[in-house]
Amino acid sequence: MAPAGTPGPAVGRLNAAVREAVGQSAVQVRMAQAGLDAAASGPTELAGFIREETARWGLVVRERRIRVE
Repeated sequence: MAPAGTPGPAVGRLNAAVREAVGQSAVQVRMAQAGLDAAASGPTELAGFIREETARWGLVVRERRIRVE
């Protein structure tokens, strides 16, 4: 994640650094120990994932009439 309006080249450099880090076995082990799945994607894939998850869980919230108290 980066703030809205972050220049594309900066997002690209950040993404490359994250992909490099996630590719390291030590990082993968630490993430697995924390219950996380070590995977890196690009900005377009992440935006798609967020849209899909928002739609999926938004439906659950609406169907179940879940409210914040």
